[in-house]
Amino acid sequence: MNKHTIELAKEARRQFENCLYTAAALFEWLKFLRFCDASLSILPIIFSALATWRVFDATENKIAVGIFALLAGLLPIVQRALKLSTRITEVSKAAAEFTNLRDRFRQVATVSVHKDEEELERHFDATMGRMEKARQLCVTAPNWCFGVARKKIKKGIYDADFESSVPAFKHLDLVDAEKSDSNA
Repeated sequence: MNKHTIELAKEARRQFENCLYTAAALFEWLKFLRFCDASLSILPIIFSALATWRVFDATENKIAVGIFALLAGLLPIVQRALKLSTRITEVSKAAAEFTNLRDRFRQVATVSVHKDEEELERHFDATMGRMEKARQLCVTAPNWCFGVARKKIKKGIYDADFESSVPAFKHLDLVDAEKSDSNA
């Protein structure tokens, strides 16, 4: 393996890791957005029911009834203002694309690296082109999502079962390849 091939494989591994963390963070953000959307859909119904429930006599519990009625009317407006359905669609598309890119970069680093240099470079460049388009989506998860994603990745939650017996990058020892090329 020549130095250029080794460097492309290293960069593909770096991009694989970037996509892994980005996709995981976006999925955490997506779960949170879906929870908020569902909550903002259900809570007005609950608050409406509480505001009209006979247990809360309107004359004795004016404040409680008023708060429940206010929340029942206010939450749908908040939901529309946040445009959660649009954000959910955007984050879903970005998370799926970064997941696909993660797999493509893994394939470049583990499979394409064994092909001729032109084909490797063609696959790498095509995948980087997709990466540039994905980044143009400008969907960014909050920092706390990256923290949650990092913890899950470190625990191995995103590892495939087959990788426990055959890790994705173990067969491609780039450090040893560099040493053998420099000794030749």
